[in-house]
Amino acid sequence: MVTWHTADTARAEWKDAPATDELNDLLATAKIECIEFATSKPYEEFDEPAGGIRPGWRIAQLLQARAIWTFKQTGPQDTIGYEGGGVRVYPMDANIRARLRPLRPVPGVG
Repeated sequence: MVTWHTADTARAEWKDAPATDELNDLLATAKIECIEFATSKPYEEFDEPAGGIRPGWRIAQLLQARAIWTFKQTGPQDTIGYEGGGVRVYPMDANIRARLRPLRPVPGVG
């Protein structure tokens, strides 16, 4: 059964992860974003499957947590708005989106 990452499991794959409290926040945020993108419904309405989640979702959660952490470290060049008071933007990478919603080939016509 595949489950969402915890601070311990994430740290095993992400050696330079931030302190545990911040890592828990990053993982929780990434989980919410992944669920809402993958299922197209609010996080509050998501029912965890009895058999666990898809393995790609677990990978996407860690990738998204790392992406958020990286964006937090980059400074003001990733903001929108007036100087010194803009809103920070955290886009979901195409690689992460592909883990959550894999493209399925469409049968071609002759």
